[in-house]
Amino acid sequence: MDAMVYTGNEGGKCRVARRLFHRGATSAWSAQEFEPRNRRERSGLASALASGLVVRTEAGTYFVDPDRYERMRVRQRWAITIGIAVVLVMMAVLFLLGEFN
Repeated sequence: MDAMVYTGNEGGKCRVARRLFHRGATSAWSAQEFEPRNRRERSGLASALASGLVVRTEAGTYFVDPDRYERMRVRQRWAITIGIAVVLVMMAVLFLLGEFN
């Protein structure tokens, strides 16, 4: 397993990868042109390229590495699950301390 690189624009990187993935750009043969809509997407594209999540072909088109995309999605799901668990534990502690009277 290769290390993921933190590049500082995780939200933009995910948005760019999601757009390409949903357009079916998941291999060099299905790569598509990608024009960033705004500054955040330009930054996200640079971040996704640096991390290897998105790959640029010689023809100047882009595609998402499906394995890295799936790992990104799993990390996002775990982060949400852990966040919900922390909130539930905090609520249980407050309930046991009698804060919900």
